[in-house]
Amino acid sequence: MAAIILVSCAVVVLYHHIGYPMLLRWFAERARQRSWSGSVPSSLPAPISNFPTVALLVPAHNEERYIRRKAINCSELGYPSEKLTVTMALDGCKDSTEDILRKVIIELKIDIQTIVFRENQGKVSVLNAVIPQLEAEIIALSDASAILDADALKRAVSHFDDPKVGVVCGTYVMPASSSAAELAYWRYQVGIKADEALAAAPMGAHGAFYLFRRVLWKPLEADTINDDFILPMRIVAEGWNAVYDRRVVATELEAANSRQGFRRRIRIGAGNLQQTLRLWRLADLRRPALAFIFISGKALRSVMPFILLVAFAASVSLAFTDGLAARLFLAAEVAVSLLCLVGAALPHKVPRVVDLLSYWAMGYVASGLGALLLLSGRTSAAWQVSKAGRVQNPHSNEAFNETKGGK
Repeated sequence: MAAIILVSCAVVVLYHHIGYPMLLRWFAERARQRSWSGSVPSSLPAPISNFPTVALLVPAHNEERYIRRKAINCSELGYPSEKLTVTMALDGCKDSTEDILRKVIIELKIDIQTIVFRENQGKVSVLNAVIPQLEAEIIALSDASAILDADALKRAVSHFDDPKVGVVCGTYVMPASSSAAELAYWRYQVGIKADEALAAAPMGAHGAFYLFRRVLWKPLEADTINDDFILPMRIVAEGWNAVYDRRVVATELEAANSRQGFRRRIRIGAGNLQQTLRLWRLADLRRPALAFIFISGKALRSVMPFILLVAFAASVSLAFTDGLAARLFLAAEVAVSLLCLVGAALPHKVPRVVDLLSYWAMGYVASGLGALLLLSGRTSAAWQVSKAGRVQNPHSNEAFNETKGGK
């Protein structure tokens, strides 16, 4: 029995990491060829014939290092000023974010609305409070630490000329100071997301920059973790198309240290399991391409830590019953695990292959911890997970003031 379990787990692991990307690439290439032949609509944006109104919302929590540059960046997007509203929602900032933003608004006469929450609400609460007040055809969300290319907004909005498009996602560029393993991982993820978009739909958006039709907005559950997956994919689940345009670029300015990165991956892991449970409609076999991508990608990834754990337990069981071969296999597993721990403890001081393997393995460790936190109920809707793991500072939507800069 242990042998059957081990083989089954191995098949699933190999499929998710090797078989699925290969199949996905094949489907994406077929879709690309059909696009070139004109048998399916092209994903290339058409010139904007009528600029829709856009509300660009930037939630920010303690972003004093980046808020000035972000404000300037928002003023340089080249979108018709009468059709664009920029709103920065400051979520309980305890640093100089608010003062820096007010100064740059006055100094450079930048037209930005500022909503100030005096207590930390959490990003989801901010979105739920602010988006209903925004009057525009298109809502664009962007991180305070992400800089948009000058043509990013125009290029993204042009996709909405297609009435079937409900969501547009830009691509995400990591800071140059990121580790080689992290850069390699994100290149892989961007490639996967681009192929998903060609085959059916990108599985989630990069929170750094994405857009959706205002009429499709629905409030998020207060305990939502990965809002940049739940929000856009809920729209896709309702039948709308999503576009992933790699020429719409948002560049991240902030490089997380190893501790921050690990905590972020724990949070993402909890969110992966949560979104799999809440968006099961994406597995509807009446939309086979979308179901294939969701099940093979995000759904399997959310449970992969448990599959790996079961495989290890089966290996241990076999080592005590099936002789030398099983013991050698278990020894190899232990050796690889120890190598990953060395790579995690000594980043940049190990061979590249060890660094990459360690990054992959520690990602599943973090993801597993996050999934366990979710299953135990110890998650937080706030941006920073508290020690108690509960929602921090739940306040009403009236707990803010509004100011506006003028040109």
